[in-house]
Amino acid sequence: MEIDLSRFRSAFFEEAGEHLESMEAGLLALETSGGDREVLNTIFRAAHSIKGASSTFGMDQVARFTHVLENLLDRMREGEVLPTLELCELLLKSTDVLNGLIQSEKSSTPVPVQTESVFVALQQYSGNAVSSPAAAAVTATPYAAGQTASDQTYRLQFNPSGAFFHFGQNPLFLIDELQKMSSGFSIEANVSKVPGLAALDPEACYVGWDAFLTTASPESSLLDVFMFVDGDSIPQIKAVTANEGPPQLISDASVSTQSPAAAVAEKQKSHSAAPQQVTVAKTAAKTSEASVPAVERRTGEERRTESAPAGSNSAASSVSETVRVDRERLDKMINQIGELVIGTSMVEQDWSRFHPDMESAALVQLGKIVRDLQEMSLSLRMVPIAASFQKMTRIIRDLSHRLGKQIHLETEGEDTELDKTVVDQIGDPLLHMVRNSVDHGIELPAERIAAGKPPEGTICLKAYHQGGNFIIEIQDDGKGLDRDRILRKAIERGIVSEHDNLSDEEIYQLIFSAGFSTAEQVTDVSGRGVGMDVVRRNVEALQGSISIRSQKGKGCRMIVRLPLTLAILDGLLVRVANDSYVIPLLSVVESINQKGRDIKSVLSKGEVITLRGEIVPLLRLDRILNLRHSHDATDSNLLVIVEDQGRKYSLAVDELLGQQQVVIKNLEANFQKVPGVAGATILGDGRVALILDINGISAMATKNHPPVTALNHASELVNA
Repeated sequence: MEIDLSRFRSAFFEEAGEHLESMEAGLLALETSGGDREVLNTIFRAAHSIKGASSTFGMDQVARFTHVLENLLDRMREGEVLPTLELCELLLKSTDVLNGLIQSEKSSTPVPVQTESVFVALQQYSGNAVSSPAAAAVTATPYAAGQTASDQTYRLQFNPSGAFFHFGQNPLFLIDELQKMSSGFSIEANVSKVPGLAALDPEACYVGWDAFLTTASPESSLLDVFMFVDGDSIPQIKAVTANEGPPQLISDASVSTQSPAAAVAEKQKSHSAAPQQVTVAKTAAKTSEASVPAVERRTGEERRTESAPAGSNSAASSVSETVRVDRERLDKMINQIGELVIGTSMVEQDWSRFHPDMESAALVQLGKIVRDLQEMSLSLRMVPIAASFQKMTRIIRDLSHRLGKQIHLETEGEDTELDKTVVDQIGDPLLHMVRNSVDHGIELPAERIAAGKPPEGTICLKAYHQGGNFIIEIQDDGKGLDRDRILRKAIERGIVSEHDNLSDEEIYQLIFSAGFSTAEQVTDVSGRGVGMDVVRRNVEALQGSISIRSQKGKGCRMIVRLPLTLAILDGLLVRVANDSYVIPLLSVVESINQKGRDIKSVLSKGEVITLRGEIVPLLRLDRILNLRHSHDATDSNLLVIVEDQGRKYSLAVDELLGQQQVVIKNLEANFQKVPGVAGATILGDGRVALILDINGISAMATKNHPPVTALNHASELVNA
């Protein structure tokens, strides 16, 4: 019966990615651990899991490549091959190739061009060189012709349980994998358990197989082929001599049958003749590595004989289980909980309107339950930042080798959790900032020694929570930012005028301008002026901000502030004219009541205020948003001080309505992208409030003709 494995493939690709991350982390640790056996075991298990699962799904190229990689790793575990820097470099390239092969299977993209060269290099290290991955599929040949001095013949009795097919298994894939490992192969089917037609279950497995194969691989490798089958289907394997081999060997995997009576007799004979059988514990039903969620996985090293008494508590029982849930389903659930929060707020406001002097204990309890439910639902999307930090380890290693620099990476707070969506989107900005520190920040060893520094530079990645925000810091002890050089380049490119009076922080922010670069020549690492521009755009898209602190000759520190989640926002609710708006609390510094005489007009530049000796631009939201006031807007002295990219602005508002946690609704998905607006939310009274984008508002204020048409349309639409 043919099993449809398509529904398991997505889970395989996701878990294969996790195994590749584990392999890469282990290989990077291997360079400094000096061949630590536990590290090697971790790498081996990850490669082995990918090989077994890919073979189950018929991904031959992935399975063949990983099989060769696994052979080399096994030799390293046995101490036959030492983990030199050259070998570690090859193994890291192997993870890149393996990732490319998996992506090729996933999206039908071309196979990586370096696959064959890396494959041959792995074969040479493992002592069994062949020309290409295609040649790794060894064609089965007669026993005598294919046997070498190191080969051994095994008899394998494979009698799957009736529920074998229920676990996504296909025996033909397993037989094909055995054939690839052998230099001689023979197999016969055992149909003694096939019932009559009336009792036949079309989803049950009744056929068994009796195989002889000759291979240089150890017996454990044969068992590993069956690592994902259920415990009742583990085959019995024993080594045999040449004269105990089958009477007839075949050169392909065709199956011959025999009568049921003869099959039973042969089975009984083989059982009585076998002096030793491989005993395997009966465990819970296993499935493939890419099967349903929360399955228990097992490698060759983790198989144990059944010795624990019934009812005893095993160590595995204390291990927490996880369930994989499709992200779209999770997002829908969180969105519905957000709607529940809004609905609860509406009920509370209605109650307070009709019963202003009476508090409802039931509503108080309901509100508490809803808030707890909301917090729990949001925690489901929280994942550690460790995976993103781990990727930077590889980036720094490769770049430092390419540029001839010595760099040590330190990380802090890898277990700090952040919304999965934010983690996925922060990867590119983090990559560009780290590359910038490696290329422009850290000096060459000779330069560092001349400056009185150790030859090895240090880059530190930190992650932590602060005031309800998520903070990432990228700090290096390099030469820091050259203020004068940045300003000179910015003037040359027309980004700023030589007459502009800019603070150090504003000059440092110029490195995020599109097309800006201080590199003298374009290389494959930097010089095109696109990397840091990507950083700013991506961070702003996440409603975050970046600030820079630098000391020339001592180093640079970039601080990225992000919201913990993109589903909920802490905001300051304000009224401007007759409309309500939300200012992200992440951007708010303070609110003040400014007297009119302290507001100064700057010719053709707008208005400014003096705040404790600092000149702060004044932005009147009613004018920027083209709102109609029932009174003169200049009478309003209530200002909200906000900060964006290290620069402060004062926003003139009519009333502060209070701090509020709001559920973000994507305006672009439901209407269109609106300048100056990051999204929308529904308030407790049912009205819609737009969430302001401070960066967009400041950009609109500096233009002569702010594009307010779409914003006006959005305001009219949501308040209609």
